[in-house]
Amino acid sequence: MSNPHRLESVEIRGFRAFDELSIPNLADVNLIVGKNNIGKTSVLEALELYFSRGSRFKILEFLNSRQEYSFRKRRGYVKDGPLALEALFYGRPDLITRTPYFTIGPINDHDSELAIDFVWLQELIEQPDTPIRYRALRGNDFESAPDVVAGFRIRFGSFELLLPLERFERSSSLAAARSAERTREVPVVYLASTGMSSEEIGRIWDTIALTEDEEEVLSALRTLFPDIEKLVLVQGPSSRGERILMAKLAYFSDPVPFKSLGEGVNHLLSVFLALIRTRGGVLLIDEVENGIHYSVQAELWHLIFRQAAQWDTQVFATTHSWDCVEGFQVAALEAQQGQGRLFRLEGARDMVRVVSFEPHEIEIAKRENIEVR
Repeated sequence: MSNPHRLESVEIRGFRAFDELSIPNLADVNLIVGKNNIGKTSVLEALELYFSRGSRFKILEFLNSRQEYSFRKRRGYVKDGPLALEALFYGRPDLITRTPYFTIGPINDHDSELAIDFVWLQELIEQPDTPIRYRALRGNDFESAPDVVAGFRIRFGSFELLLPLERFERSSSLAAARSAERTREVPVVYLASTGMSSEEIGRIWDTIALTEDEEEVLSALRTLFPDIEKLVLVQGPSSRGERILMAKLAYFSDPVPFKSLGEGVNHLLSVFLALIRTRGGVLLIDEVENGIHYSVQAELWHLIFRQAAQWDTQVFATTHSWDCVEGFQVAALEAQQGQGRLFRLEGARDMVRVVSFEPHEIEIAKRENIEVR
């Protein structure tokens, strides 16, 4: 197999903390490290936005998850609203006086990049009963043109969408637009450090129950938690229709709630289900080591390397843990040559650069006391 969505490199310009960030020579499994607040999560967000082809829903998720709300009235043509849209752009520019943009895509491949501009749009109503269309204005034309609104221009290849802010945030139009966007998306999952929700786990489990994938999941869980015999979804006791994943363990006669087994096993299940969801696509994992004991970090990475190769998934993950880095190195050295690579983000917020480490170089960095986290 050959993943048609695999990135060989990525360049991020003007997005969040990155004026310009280039990461060449990406591998099948990529681990991103660096100090706090350097932009590791922003790299994952940029990749998810790229692979979702500029989904407005991803943008809304990013802003809401970071609680990036606007606590002041916006002036002029920019609609009063709850979200701090300027947080998407490098330097958090004033959207009244500037029209910033950002791009994400392979290095030196403008035909394959995603570009999102903040623009001023003029309404074009050709006939009274026809839908409103828009055109993007240039320079300061918006100051004198009638029927002007603020919005986004989203471009990817030959696709272009002019989206006024009113429609960007209007909940009544989200469902239909979300359905249409799915047809353009690459199989991509962003797995937060907290793992999947119970609802998402339940939806995926419904699709794999009584299949070979179910046995794959159980086999993966047993590598770290050998006492698990079986998993099953049952109806919870509440009246809200909530379902609970239960586990049958070798040393208990009665099943127990899977969540009661601890954060580590829940996180491992989330990782494996996400790998199933992203066959032939891309998996993004924030703080991949979360809840996993240091002694089994290498086993976690062996699992990720094996399934990424088997299912042709490109993986990007972040970590703060040296134990996780060491586990990654062990698995990468045993995997096919070139399958894994570590990237360290370093520098100040206004000048972040990337240093790449091959698996054998991680040991050199450790021996020479070069910090890779």
